[in-house]
Amino acid sequence: MSQITRELVFYLFGFRWVLLLISFLSYFKDSNEGSLIVVVLCVLNIVYTLALFFMKKPNMHVFISIDLLVNITVLLQTGGTSSPYILYSTTTLVWLLSIRNVKLLFLYNILYFTLLTSLLAYTSQLTNYTAVLIQLFIALGFFIVIQYYSSIIFSMFKNCIHVYKALIRSSVHSVDELIEDMESLIRSVYGVKNAYILINDTNNLYETWDKQYYKRTIQSLNVTEVQKPQPIQIENFAGIKDNYIYFSIKNKNEKIGCIIYEAPKPHRRIYHVFLYFISAFIIQKIQHISLQKKMTTAMQDKVRKKMAQDMHDGLAQQLFFLSAQMFHVKQTIPQDANGEVHDALSNMEEQLKQCHVEVRNYIKELRNDFTNINIMSAIEQMIDRVTKGTSIRVHFETKGWFNHENLEMEQIIYRVIEEAVNNVVKHAKASQLEVMIEVTSLQWTVKVRDNGVGFVQEAPQKRKSYGLVGLQERVESIRGQLMVRSNLNTGTEVVAIIPRERGHDFASVSSS
Repeated sequence: MSQITRELVFYLFGFRWVLLLISFLSYFKDSNEGSLIVVVLCVLNIVYTLALFFMKKPNMHVFISIDLLVNITVLLQTGGTSSPYILYSTTTLVWLLSIRNVKLLFLYNILYFTLLTSLLAYTSQLTNYTAVLIQLFIALGFFIVIQYYSSIIFSMFKNCIHVYKALIRSSVHSVDELIEDMESLIRSVYGVKNAYILINDTNNLYETWDKQYYKRTIQSLNVTEVQKPQPIQIENFAGIKDNYIYFSIKNKNEKIGCIIYEAPKPHRRIYHVFLYFISAFIIQKIQHISLQKKMTTAMQDKVRKKMAQDMHDGLAQQLFFLSAQMFHVKQTIPQDANGEVHDALSNMEEQLKQCHVEVRNYIKELRNDFTNINIMSAIEQMIDRVTKGTSIRVHFETKGWFNHENLEMEQIIYRVIEEAVNNVVKHAKASQLEVMIEVTSLQWTVKVRDNGVGFVQEAPQKRKSYGLVGLQERVESIRGQLMVRSNLNTGTEVVAIIPRERGHDFASVSSS
C-alpha cells in the first residue's frame, strides 16, 4: 500500500468513527440492545486502525472480507435495509478502492450485494422482495461505477504526484542525463518497457544506435507534426510491427524532437496529459542547459584570456629579465675564468630560454580557442613543437572512430600526452617516441612509449612528476585510469584509459 493510499484510508476511518457514533445514537434511541454491536464494531475498527499504523504491508483483502461479513450480520440484526448502520456499511465499499484492482472490485461488490439480498430474503426481512432487489442492484451498479471512476482518478492523482516529484527533484546538468531521466519517468508512468526521447540535434553525441534507427524510421513515416499523441506502428528488428504512441516536442513553431513509447494496449486519452508536462519540462531544461553552457564557455574564455595576460605581463616578463641578467653576468666573467663556471652559466641561460619558450607557448594556447581545434590535429602539432630540435624519432598513430567529446575530456587527453612527451624530451634520453591513440565506442586508450633510460618503480608516487600526479587526479575525476610502467634501461610507458560518454556517434579517424 502506497503512502497516499494509507493516508486516504486514515481519513476514511475517521469518517467511519463519526458514522458509527451517529448510527449507535440513532439505533439506541429505538432499541436498548445495540451496545454489543457497538462494542464489536469499535473493537474491529481499533484493530484495523492499529494494523494500518503498525503493519508495513497490512493484508487489506482479509480485513475488508471480515468487515463486509460483519456489516451483513449487523444489517440483519438491526433492521435490514432500514438499519441505521446502512450508511456506515457503505464505507467498507469505499475502503475497497484501496485494492485498486478492477476485477476484484467487481467481484467483492457482486458477492456482497448478492449475499446481503439472499440473507435478507431468507430471514423474511424483505416484504417487497422485487422492489428491494431492484434497489440493491441499482446500488450495486452505482458503487461499481463510482469505484471504477474513482480508481481512474486515484491512478491519475498518483501519477500526477509521481511526475511532479520527478520533475522538481530533477537536477540534471546535461542533455543526456535529462533524456535518461525522462525516459525512465515515461516508462514508470505508462508501465511500458520501451520509451525513447529523440532530439533533433545532428551534433548530439548521446544517441544509441537503436535511437538512430527509430529516428530514421519516424522520418520515413511522414508523421503529421501536431502537438498531440498519435498512434503509429514501427517495425522492430525482428520485422514485426509494434504499436507506439508518438508525441512531438515543439517550442512554438520549432520542433525540438519527439517522444515515442511502446503501447501494446491503447491508453485512455486522459493519461496523455503527462506527455504535455514532460515535453514542456524537456524544452525548459534544454534551454537552461544551453544557457548554462554558453555562460560556462564565456567564463572559461574570460578566465583563460586573463591567465594568458597575467602570464605575459608577469611570468614571461620576469623570465625575459632573468635571461637578460644572465647574459649580462656571463659577459662580465673573464674569459680565463674556470670553464665549469662558463658551462654552468650557459646551461642556466639555455634553461631560462627553454622556460621562456614554454611559457610563451602556454600563453598562445590559452589565447587560442581550444574548442575550435580538432583534438587529433592539436595533439600532432603539440608533439611536433615539443620534439622540434631534438633527435627523437616520433611515431604518431590513431585507431578507431572519433567525434568531438566534451571539452573537459579533450583537454585532459591533450594534457596527458603533452606531459608525457615533455618528460620524454627532458628526462628519458630516448631516441624513439611512440604515441598511440585508440578510440572505441566505450573508451579512449592513450599510450606514450619511449626507449629511454627508464626508472625503478619502487616508489611510483615519488618518481612521477608533479604534472603526472595532477593529471592522474583529473583522469580519475572522469572515471579514467592513468598508469606508468617503467624499468631501468627499458624505457617508460604511460597509459591512460578514459571511458567515453554513452552511445556516441562516430566519425572515421585517419591513421598516421
